[in-house]
Amino acid sequence: MLFKNIVLLVLCTSATFLLSTSLLAQNNADNQFRIIPYQQTADTLRVSDKFVSESQDIAYNPMNLLNLNDEFLLVQDFRPSNFFTTIRWDESNSFEVLYTWGRESRGPESDEFATFPFHSYSSDSTLITAEPMIGVLRHIEISESEPILLKRLQVSINNSLGSLNRPIPVSDSLLFVINDMFIEMDHNLDSESHEWAAVNPQTGELLFRFGKYPGDGYKNKDMFGWDFYTLGGISNPRNNRFASFYIGQNAFKIFDHHGTELHAVKVDDELTNPQTLFNSITEKSIRTPNWADDEFIFTINYQHELPWLEVWTWDGELHFAAPFDLPVYRVTVSRKHRKMIGVSSEFENKLLIWDLDNILPR
Repeated sequence: MLFKNIVLLVLCTSATFLLSTSLLAQNNADNQFRIIPYQQTADTLRVSDKFVSESQDIAYNPMNLLNLNDEFLLVQDFRPSNFFTTIRWDESNSFEVLYTWGRESRGPESDEFATFPFHSYSSDSTLITAEPMIGVLRHIEISESEPILLKRLQVSINNSLGSLNRPIPVSDSLLFVINDMFIEMDHNLDSESHEWAAVNPQTGELLFRFGKYPGDGYKNKDMFGWDFYTLGGISNPRNNRFASFYIGQNAFKIFDHHGTELHAVKVDDELTNPQTLFNSITEKSIRTPNWADDEFIFTINYQHELPWLEVWTWDGELHFAAPFDLPVYRVTVSRKHRKMIGVSSEFENKLLIWDLDNILPR
């Protein structure tokens, strides 16, 4: 349970906290959301296999799992050194640990980071890491022998060096970040404040803002408590889509890469009344995005006694929902290998494997 809490805290560390208490504004905000029913679609998900390395630790305290082009599995660990473990994923669905790497240092090498890279993403065979406190993005090629630094970007937004709040790389010329730093720079605290900002990471130019906060939004921000508008996002460049999840609320939005809102969804289940969303504070995470392709978004729902796996379409429809039989807190997926890989707080140094055929039939 401690590992799960640490991971959830890290996932939300750089997210902004925004609070609304206006009931009238809440009623107006409800109009933009479509309410969908929530129900279990399959039996409990049971692990089909496990991978344990005999040579070295691979998952001491993992906070992220990444599938790189169906060739490598990257495990990111929250520890003082060896942040990443590179694992070969071959055609026979077997795994081999190749090397561990990543340490805090201000040197020029590919495995040296000035601060811990709290955010990491995969783009085909390239790893993209973000050091949000110093505004640095790194593009790193993963090979069988070593990581190779392709480029290091110091993102200076509007000629101002600062932190990147929840950076989501979309393309070489597009980066989405939480909009709070721009609100403070512009002193714009009206109810039309936006949730996200689009930035060119090459030039630092602020391109546009998008996503309206429900209700009074940023106006009554509480920086010291869990609150309504903690956001987590996931992007898929192939279908020009971006999904934004309210981690502490049972709701999410889907945009295109121009910031146009396509879908806004509130989920109606036995644990949440959609009419009261954004009108009360939750003390735990509800939903975090884990993996996406051009068809589906995989999320984990933490409301229940054990987490549930959810699969959503990019139209905001629920495709699959079923409980795990273990406290799983992170997964990644390979459509090619037909497998889902995950980690659990009950199993140190083990990767859990599920058959994807039980989740996404051919």
